[in-house]
Amino acid sequence: MSSNASKKAAQAADLKAIAGVDKYFSNVGTLTIEGAALTPTQLKAVFQAEIDTVKAADLAHAAFTGQVADAHKARAKAGDLRRALRSYILATFGPTAKQMLEEFGMKVPAPKSTPVKTKAQAVENAAATRKARHTMGSKQKQAIKGTQAPETPATPKA
Repeated sequence: MSSNASKKAAQAADLKAIAGVDKYFSNVGTLTIEGAALTPTQLKAVFQAEIDTVKAADLAHAAFTGQVADAHKARAKAGDLRRALRSYILATFGPTAKQMLEEFGMKVPAPKSTPVKTKAQAVENAAATRKARHTMGSKQKQAIKGTQAPETPATPKA
């Protein structure tokens, strides 16, 4: 029974079946149902077993759900503490604490910036590439005035 309503309906049906067995079959020795001889006590035990196992399953499910929620909270708390510890190590020992961070299983921070010399070289390389390819930016293209003569297709010689 998956939904709560069907669980409650099954439990109510089981309780009514137990009451019915008590009322109508309490003086009967055995009943033959589907080829099996059952006493009234055995009949009631089957219905009571369903009630008990569904209750036990619901309790186990509730406990499991609580444990999962607790695990999520613990993971979040540990993650926050891990980040704070990393910040503490970096603030106390600086970015040179590479080995210490690695031993804690933490990532070593990447260098914050590239050296000025490297940036200057990149700017020179970009300018040289633009000059070699004769490329222009949108503002440079707008500065060009005049019209360009249409190219005439070359006529093949016979």
